[in-house]
Amino acid sequence: MDPIYKYGPYVHGLNKGGLPEIIISSKLRGAAASNHMSNNNPAVRAYEGSFEFHKKNKRWQGKHKIYIEFLTKQPSRSGMPPGGAEWTGSQLTNNHLEIKILRVINGDGEELKP
Repeated sequence: MDPIYKYGPYVHGLNKGGLPEIIISSKLRGAAASNHMSNNNPAVRAYEGSFEFHKKNKRWQGKHKIYIEFLTKQPSRSGMPPGGAEWTGSQLTNNHLEIKILRVINGDGEELKP
């Protein structure tokens, strides 16, 4: 494993597509939140921990849902709720977070081949 990518694993659920670009660039694009962590600041948001941990606790399911399990070069910002992860502001380069993809999984836990 690349020692530069020492933070994680994290899990990011795709909301707006873009999987081919994410795989090619190894970057997640920051966006304004549309959930309970809503604000106008572009950020990359994810859950801290493995897919299996969150699948059990959040009851993730469905072949139509896509999740990316990844590592980063930098930790999530402080002050997040338990299990939440977010990168914003100077943590992003050109509004993107560089990642190392561990795997791409559907909501049923089946690994997808990019």
